[in-house]
Amino acid sequence: MSPLVGKYLAACFVGLKDHNATVRKYYANAVGHLVGIAKEKSIKNLFVKLDELYMENCANRSVPLTIQAINKRHNDLLKDYLDDVLPLTFFAKHEEPNDENKSNIELWKELWNEISPGDAGIRMNLHVIIPKLEKSLDEASWLRKTQAGNAIHTIAMRLSATIEEGDRMRLINLLLSELQGRTFKGKERLLHALAALCKGLDRHHEITVRIVDAAMRECRKEEPQYRTLALQALGDILEELEVDRFEEVYNMIWYLLEEKELRKEESDIAPEKTLTADERNKRATIFNKLKETVCETLGKSWPKHGVATQYKYQMQFVERSLLCLRSSTRPVQVSLLGALCKFVERLCVFASDSAPPVEEGNQEKKFKIDNGGSRDVIVEKICNEVLSAVIYASALPHTGLKKESLNIVLVLIKRLTDAKDLKNLTLVKTAFEENLANFQKDPTPEVRCRVNDIEEKFSKVSFKDD
Repeated sequence: MSPLVGKYLAACFVGLKDHNATVRKYYANAVGHLVGIAKEKSIKNLFVKLDELYMENCANRSVPLTIQAINKRHNDLLKDYLDDVLPLTFFAKHEEPNDENKSNIELWKELWNEISPGDAGIRMNLHVIIPKLEKSLDEASWLRKTQAGNAIHTIAMRLSATIEEGDRMRLINLLLSELQGRTFKGKERLLHALAALCKGLDRHHEITVRIVDAAMRECRKEEPQYRTLALQALGDILEELEVDRFEEVYNMIWYLLEEKELRKEESDIAPEKTLTADERNKRATIFNKLKETVCETLGKSWPKHGVATQYKYQMQFVERSLLCLRSSTRPVQVSLLGALCKFVERLCVFASDSAPPVEEGNQEKKFKIDNGGSRDVIVEKICNEVLSAVIYASALPHTGLKKESLNIVLVLIKRLTDAKDLKNLTLVKTAFEENLANFQKDPTPEVRCRVNDIEEKFSKVSFKDD
């Protein structure tokens, strides 16, 4: 029978394309039996054709069913062909899910778990997985590009800092190349994959400039839902790489926090008054989510090492944040307080030995004028502004706001204690005690635990005058 196996496999392969699902399943099982007596060339050819069949029609369940049948009956044999099977299986399980393909994706995931040793399977087979992703990104189909982005994101998250530099650079360059094109549905997956690859990347590597520039370019796109997702990726990239691009980010997106409604696109021919209530609510939800993300991105982009940028924007940022806080919706307020928390956490001026950056000529004077001069004066001003935000939020009946407010107080205590700044620490303690009743109105564990932590930290500080 062996001389005829190749012909039988070819006949069965035709059956894998049958319109009837039951027929396809029978042929998949038949292939699983025949592979055991097939020649190496025939088996190789089969896997190539299965790959092509999937790329033609990813909804065809006969592809994973065939591989599953082979694994069930000839597990040892399949191990010799993992270079042919694993790339397709890994790629296929990252298809963008919807109601129609959910069961197919689960089937591919089951197959991956059966034939791959987990994360080690990804690491050991990157040499064949990456070419598969390269080929998929070259396709015109945005579905394939999105799928490849999902797969790269998984590689980055699972392998993290253990990815070899050559493989990391290859994947980053792949994504940067694809991001240059037009916007398509799912393009944000490529951005999020790029952000994930930044974890473990040397922040001084020359490619970081290209990464940030690519993300910034995408964040200037006007479509609000895509822009929201692009900003999320940009924030993660800037935070991970500790790059100072705050001024550009601030000038690019702060204005969105001051707008009352979503700007109409050129395609929006109908005037606002013709929109239905559901359409208006949808636009409001989209815009609020964009505003939340703007706040989060500003917080993540506040530069940890950009002393000059901090001195230029620290008062402006905290003052405008306080004004914006009072006029925003609750979810935006929560995000804004989260941004203020990161701001306080990274603020260089809180350090006891902090000094303004030395600049040439009039620029040095500009820093002094903008920030009120000495370190003590600046810190006191910032503490007063930040505490105003905390006090305002504490009076609102919202657990998320109280939680973020208390996070800010905890960070203030740490920063001021480290700097041995008892004067401003007393300011924080007084504000906390005066508003303690507001915090205690919330019985949730996350609020009560933070209140207890703050009281414990204050109890360890000696507030005697020098």
